[in-house]
Amino acid sequence: MNYRFSNPGSCATALVMGAVAGLIYLIIYPPNAPSEMWITTDPGSYYRMAGHPFRPEYLPFVLRPAIPLIVRAIPLPTCWSFAVLNVLSLALLTALVERLGALLSRPVSVRLGAGALVCTILPVSGAFRVPAMIDIPVLCLVVGTVLSVHAGLIRIGFILTIFSAFSHPLGFMMGLGVLASRSRKVALTSAALGVALLTGYYFLMGDRILPYRYAPKPSVVFQGTAILRSVLTTLVYSIGPLPVGLAVAPRTYRRLVSYCLFGIVVAIAGASAWGRFLGFLCPLLAPLALHKVTSSSPVAIISRWLLFPVAMIATGSLFLLPNTVPLWTPPSKMAGGILLILSAAAISCSCFLEKHRAGLCPSLKE
Repeated sequence: MNYRFSNPGSCATALVMGAVAGLIYLIIYPPNAPSEMWITTDPGSYYRMAGHPFRPEYLPFVLRPAIPLIVRAIPLPTCWSFAVLNVLSLALLTALVERLGALLSRPVSVRLGAGALVCTILPVSGAFRVPAMIDIPVLCLVVGTVLSVHAGLIRIGFILTIFSAFSHPLGFMMGLGVLASRSRKVALTSAALGVALLTGYYFLMGDRILPYRYAPKPSVVFQGTAILRSVLTTLVYSIGPLPVGLAVAPRTYRRLVSYCLFGIVVAIAGASAWGRFLGFLCPLLAPLALHKVTSSSPVAIISRWLLFPVAMIATGSLFLLPNTVPLWTPPSKMAGGILLILSAAAISCSCFLEKHRAGLCPSLKE
């Protein structure tokens, strides 16, 4: 597939929309240094690495120097440098999602709706709510890799995946999955090079690498006996009914997203932040929110238009279930609710805006 940049106006609109959303987040969550609650976890390590690069730091965060080094290059106090990077990254993320929608032959309204939707997902809201997080830049790397590989620019995807190796293991594994969907040889080469570079960096740091501060535990230990409830709440609060769009996705793109699940499943197996990690799929699923109508019969039209609302109601009804998992706090439910509402809004508005232009409802192209 040869990528052609078209309709720069919608891309610029998405860029501005992401920047505005980032500024609104800064008003709600003003930049601050990590509190005592966060200083011993991810934010504390990233904050210290940004303030003093290559200082002694704990595993595994010490092997993720790329984003903190970018933060260090911004000539502002560290907390504000993280805030500025998050705003710029969110603007870039919405623009990348809009371009991904264009590559999937989505109408402009769908592409902009997908960008708005991505501004509400758990990794994005959490990056502003919790100080000194790097999720939004990592999301940009993931979406950039998907966009490059799906457009046939596999060399760019290769470079982004190698950079992801020094950013976050989730981004690295998802990038490897994207590459493997097109070429297993390229994916294996990328994996070997990324691991080799990380190993070299590990020995270069030497005694400045501190051991794990706490022993890693399987994610089931965190979730306790409510494993089924954990899976349900993760699916509802993180991605809502967005996976419905995969049913009508182009076969090559569906394969690509399926391979991305490899990295997420591996990450979920060893961590407790299921919702946050699964939220990394949202930018890939959001442009597929609309369903194509392959027939002009009334039954086909009604079934396609009702598919998403029915899925939304079914998943939304799970909010009525008692919340037995301690990890799922009200802010997570709030984000899930916003995600569901905006998903429905994106579907409705896009269909009404495009039905006259496309006849009935815009369709995806292979």
